[in-house]
Amino acid sequence: MAEVEGIDGKGELDLIRIDKLGENVNEQNENGNTALHLAISSNADIGILRSLMNKGAQLNITNNDGHTPLECLQHGSWKTALSLLKLEKQFDFRDNNGGTFLHSLMDRLGDNIWGIVRPDDIEVGHIGHVEQDELIGLFWEGILSEIQEYQIDLNLQDNFGNTPLHIAANFWPSSKNLDVMLTHFDNIDPFIRDCSGNSFLHVYLTRHSVHDETEFDKRLFQGEYRNLSKHRMEKLLNTQNNEMESPLHVFVKTQDNNVNVSNLRRIIEAGSSVNLRNILGETVLHCLFRREFDADCDDADSTSNFDLYEDSNIENKIQNIQENCRFLVTRGSDINQQNNKGEPPIFLANSESVINTMLDIGADVNITNSLGQSLLISVVNKHDVNLDIIRLLLIKGVNVNLVDIHGNNVLHFVAWHGTNPDILPELNKHGVSIVPDNLGQLPCTVACNRGNNIQFKHLCRCPMEMHIQREHFLLQKEIISVQELKENSKKFDEIFQRFHPFRGNIHELLHLSSFGPITFEGESELIKSVVKDLVVAVCKKITEKHDFFSITMVDSGSVSEKTKINLPNEFDFLCIFEELGKICFIDEEKSDRDPGYAYLKLKDKYKDHACKVLFDDNGYLDTFEIRHRIYTVIDDLFLSQEIFSHPNISYVRHHFKGANCPTFHFTILWQGCMYKHLKIDIDLVPACQIVGWWPKNTMINSLYCDTQKIVDEGAVLMIQTEIDEDDNPYSKQRISAIRAEQSYIQVLPQIAIDAYLLSKIVCNSRICPCLSIPHAVFQPRDILTSYMLKTCVFHMFDPTSEYTKNKTESKSNVHNENDLHKQVIEIFNKMLQFLRAENLPSFFFPWQNVLTFNVSLDYARNNNFYCTLRIAFIKMVLEILGEMQNFSDINIEMLMELDDNSTINSDISD
Repeated sequence: MAEVEGIDGKGELDLIRIDKLGENVNEQNENGNTALHLAISSNADIGILRSLMNKGAQLNITNNDGHTPLECLQHGSWKTALSLLKLEKQFDFRDNNGGTFLHSLMDRLGDNIWGIVRPDDIEVGHIGHVEQDELIGLFWEGILSEIQEYQIDLNLQDNFGNTPLHIAANFWPSSKNLDVMLTHFDNIDPFIRDCSGNSFLHVYLTRHSVHDETEFDKRLFQGEYRNLSKHRMEKLLNTQNNEMESPLHVFVKTQDNNVNVSNLRRIIEAGSSVNLRNILGETVLHCLFRREFDADCDDADSTSNFDLYEDSNIENKIQNIQENCRFLVTRGSDINQQNNKGEPPIFLANSESVINTMLDIGADVNITNSLGQSLLISVVNKHDVNLDIIRLLLIKGVNVNLVDIHGNNVLHFVAWHGTNPDILPELNKHGVSIVPDNLGQLPCTVACNRGNNIQFKHLCRCPMEMHIQREHFLLQKEIISVQELKENSKKFDEIFQRFHPFRGNIHELLHLSSFGPITFEGESELIKSVVKDLVVAVCKKITEKHDFFSITMVDSGSVSEKTKINLPNEFDFLCIFEELGKICFIDEEKSDRDPGYAYLKLKDKYKDHACKVLFDDNGYLDTFEIRHRIYTVIDDLFLSQEIFSHPNISYVRHHFKGANCPTFHFTILWQGCMYKHLKIDIDLVPACQIVGWWPKNTMINSLYCDTQKIVDEGAVLMIQTEIDEDDNPYSKQRISAIRAEQSYIQVLPQIAIDAYLLSKIVCNSRICPCLSIPHAVFQPRDILTSYMLKTCVFHMFDPTSEYTKNKTESKSNVHNENDLHKQVIEIFNKMLQFLRAENLPSFFFPWQNVLTFNVSLDYARNNNFYCTLRIAFIKMVLEILGEMQNFSDINIEMLMELDDNSTINSDISD
């Protein structure tokens, strides 16, 4: 390495010393630099660079800073870049993405040369646009002055379909590269599309916020470039990508862009159509409202984008939306154009002023969507119902008695959501009728079933005997502070008394529609069937895209266990990749060092098989690669929405998750007759099984069920990806006994099942209040998860435990009310015992603490805090159930003093 160290990085290299390197040309010094690193960083001349390349210098070796030789280009080193660009005629400079050296120069390497700094690279100074453009200009002048020396192909695509033009269009600090290429090169094809179907213009308009009003921008849309005449520009503006979006769609949807009449006029006058429809059937006008108002504004987790602005700016934003809307309509935009769900743009708006403007310029106040729902119903279905909008619609003549395809009118949805009852007198003034839906349900029946007492009182005109069961109205959601809890306040006494009708009659909770277990029949069975068909379609598409991903789908979660309560709004599935279990083996040594996880390796006999791309260089399963492939298939499928064909469902956008955790999660909206407006969460867990394999010390023997079958199946290995401290993914498979748990819960005595169901029910915030501490409010069901409760039930009914041996009736399906009440209390006492030890052992893996294993870092770090919080909830539950508690032994001070910067969340994984 002495010879390499002799390359001093000051440009004093010579061919004789390079020749001496011989086979050591790629040897690295103490900083990890090779001769090529040092030559490029010192701006060596082309002869030295060519000699190094001829000696076999490699471009992919990284130094201690993680930089390849090409990434050692310095600020202002455009001449060295030209030398390397000339050498690309002779040597292959393509990167891992198939991009040429010119591709890289239009992006990250250009940052080094032109002095550009990305927003997340703030440690280096920004040199300003003038100097940037001067350096870029010198670079291109060097190419144009001896063009025959270069192999410039501006139509060459990388693995993602990007041409240098695409990359330059995405280069936010300067449009100089684009300007030179479009001015001086005749062979550019501006219609080339990348793998997403985007032309360079689609990409450019995502960066328009920094090019707005520039000279390049004006020339581009006036059709002044030799490759982009006005006629070609018009054609390009109406080219649609894979999402069927035109460049104008993209421009309007990009949040950073300044979407105003001036910019819209420039693009539209250049030839862009305003009525092209994207894959969702939406025009630019739809996109305008999806941009300014949340795309899923009926979502409890979403807010209007106005929340991003100061109050002083909201008025200006609304005025800008109104101006844009008027302008688009004057340019031919169809204000009543309906998307694939039958929604016109006005359905997406959530501002009284904007809706008023739209109605004034031609929007139909009584237009309905594909479900027959009116604009009035659409407003009521939004999470944050704006009563002023409803009053406006009433003034504008909205038909209050329109019914949808399920026979629902607006009153059914007021009853379903528990909408502010102040609007009911207004609706009555305008002649709203009380009518039954297609199932014969009156709005008051819906309010009764949902526990919305105030709405029920306003809506019910029935005889008293029609609604006998009203005890559940006593149970209303409450929030109590830890201070009130400590003081045993009057508020908690009131909550305690509300439950009085159910003490000694706790079994009745199982029969309340808003609390009890789901019996899958009628519409709930239809939901289950539709969800299953949906998941089957997803699995089929994954298998079609990747032959090796042969999937066996297995129902999991509470639905498969027949313990789902309240609503049919959560479904879980295991997606077992059968082939993975056949080609892998467990690295026992490595797995033993990391309890709870397994490390899968490729069997030697498959090392040359096509499946090796799913494994890393050391032969371990690359779960990041697998999950990426799955994610891409699902994302594309959801984008097209082709599988959401059932009339009652729609995909809730922006809810698809699946990067690192075991679960791929997405949400659909069900709009039916029984379930008017129900968000349904669906979890898919990719996994595999190796026949007969279980980790050491797994407790399976002596169960009530067929243990041999459980042993033979093997543990479920969840295909998940972990992230290290440097945000780099690495692979290990979480071990789960989920299928063993499914088998075991099916053979538990009925009293155990009923007690488990009731333990979940009493964690409803309408029975056990939410608990507030400074900076946070916690719901009981998020802190006392169903998995924790189930684990306690398993421990209670362990055949080897003294508790079970002493209960001669434990296997009987017959039990009385008193026994059931005691069993529910015993579950919480059992959990209390585990929480005081801060350790809830997994039933099948007793060495694993459910409280801390595979949960977010916040839960693991603050286990003492969360155990204290859970104890507080359990004490409240026990007191509500009639077991008097002493709250003085709870460390209230510790709960009160939790740092408000702590990561408080409720994402405890089941």
